[in-house]
Amino acid sequence: MASFTLDGQTYEYLRSAAGHSAEETKSWEYGNYPRVMARVPLAAGGTVDVYASAERWNASNVLVSWTDDDDHKHWAWVPAGNVRRVTESEWDIEEYRRCPEKLCAIKWGNRLPGFLPEETLLTPATRMKQIHLAARNVISGALNGVLPWQRRYSSPLPQGQG
Repeated sequence: MASFTLDGQTYEYLRSAAGHSAEETKSWEYGNYPRVMARVPLAAGGTVDVYASAERWNASNVLVSWTDDDDHKHWAWVPAGNVRRVTESEWDIEEYRRCPEKLCAIKWGNRLPGFLPEETLLTPATRMKQIHLAARNVISGALNGVLPWQRRYSSPLPQGQG
């Protein structure tokens, strides 16, 4: 039986099979695994909620991975209904909660956990659109002989100043 310790409590969990063939199992792109809350089935019955990454899925199950208190990695196939995506803010709060006290100031500084800078809340597609629009604005301004940072200062100063 596989076990892990979370918040000082040890759990024995079920390591069930995927429930489908390898051909029916899909994978998210490496490094872009969705962050989830997974309700992992325990050997003695019941479940425990863990913050995890979803790595693979099929029609009925999701393979999730998480780390325990000793920073050991664990994997389990969990019924798809026991998995939900978490927000970036939820994940940030959980990371803060599990971070060693001496290191919290390095990562979070004066920022409260869960209150993320606006750009981290954007999806990668939205971020790419913003970058594309900004680049297009710079290029179009350069073609017109005016760069974006020059626009706000291009008008002459009022009489008597300067």
